[in-house]
Amino acid sequence: MSLPLSDTERCGKNLNDDSTGNTQANCCAASQDTQVQLTQPVQQHLTLQALLDQQMPPATLLSTLLSTKSTISIDPNLEQDQADLADESAQSEHSPDFVSIGEGRLGRVYDWAHTGKVVKVCLRDDDIELRVEAAVHKIVCQAYDSLIRGPPQSQTQASVSVPFHIPQYYSISFGDEAAQWWSRQQHQSAFPTDDKKIKDLVGHALLTAERIPPLPKVLREALIDTYFRECDRAAAKKNPKNRDCLVRVYLGSQRTKFQYGILRNMPLTLAQMHALNLPLDGFVESMAAALAMMHFGAGIDAHDVEFVLGANPANPNPDNPEVATSTRLAPEHTDSGGNRNPNLNFTFRDGYLQLWVLDFNQCGDITMDETGMDSAVEAYFDNDPYFPRPYLHCYGSALGKVNLTTKEAVEFVGGLWAKFASSYIAAGKTFLKNGDKLGSTDSSRSLPAMFVEKVERRAASEMPGWKAMQ
Repeated sequence: MSLPLSDTERCGKNLNDDSTGNTQANCCAASQDTQVQLTQPVQQHLTLQALLDQQMPPATLLSTLLSTKSTISIDPNLEQDQADLADESAQSEHSPDFVSIGEGRLGRVYDWAHTGKVVKVCLRDDDIELRVEAAVHKIVCQAYDSLIRGPPQSQTQASVSVPFHIPQYYSISFGDEAAQWWSRQQHQSAFPTDDKKIKDLVGHALLTAERIPPLPKVLREALIDTYFRECDRAAAKKNPKNRDCLVRVYLGSQRTKFQYGILRNMPLTLAQMHALNLPLDGFVESMAAALAMMHFGAGIDAHDVEFVLGANPANPNPDNPEVATSTRLAPEHTDSGGNRNPNLNFTFRDGYLQLWVLDFNQCGDITMDETGMDSAVEAYFDNDPYFPRPYLHCYGSALGKVNLTTKEAVEFVGGLWAKFASSYIAAGKTFLKNGDKLGSTDSSRSLPAMFVEKVERRAASEMPGWKAMQ
């Protein structure tokens, strides 16, 4: 079963649903590798250099690197990365302390050089929403530290071993504290001279958190070679903004048509992941466990949170895994003194590529009862399409336009949802049993299954003529 991307889709033409079908010719040729063909199984235990020496097509390389079943060791002395590192080193002496790496509705995010931190500066004078985000982010981190990063011998740690990460919350500054922070940054090199927005943000409230390490260069270039138009690839590889690459994991979307121009927050949809022959169980289980932790560990509805692929927090430098600047290392990556274990062999599976959860500014509290589950279901459907959907019709008509029979599409979507639902219920029960914040009662232990049932009923009610995935 396969979902091949057409040449037009691979090139990234933006064809909206209301398109008349009269599209302009591509400015240049797109990749002809419209479908990943793994005729020979890739060896699972390889150095990255050995993998690159095979000179496989970009899409096949991307498939191998993104696979949760691959264990590809990263060699920090790769020639292709040394040029990047040398360029960054040459610029570092004159680089500003804060460089913008993204902007959303609420705030502008700056990388804080050499600290492993980011600063999210509120775009508005009214900082209430940023304060809410700080409070919720702190609660989520406490739940994560208690339920996921607890002592290895703890019952919860043993029962929920699915890897995902929450950026560590550090602080929020507003009012006089914000004024003091800004006064300390009023030197010439603090911000880029061409940052025209910063003068309007001075004095605004700001939140400091752990930076999500971006994807390594080899993955960035594989994404560009696979999804960007040929005429755009060289410029994209040289664009410094593309070093800040995080990939949004859209398990609830079958869309394949995007106008790719930059790697920041690049979407990777279910159709694209399936076309890459990625084993999706790892993504599904991690996302389910993360959602269950937010519901039953932190007591929030997870409204408008984001799920992205980034590097491991114990390995934050995307092009040199031997350099670690993060202030928080997972317990299994440290020695008895809390320092990084120098003997670790980091791989994409168990130390390099991870699912991260971020952006908590629109999350609300939920109660541990049916009313709370109703709120959680509403947030589930109101979010961007990160979460799998239980019914084929939820994905629109995209599956009907690719090389899948209806039966195959039903089995594919149904299997994905079944894995998500079972993982969510199992994790939810564990968190309710072991959590010290929300406690557990006979009635609350049924809530994870209630949530799943309500999601299924909500999806079915939107198009009653469709049948459930069996």
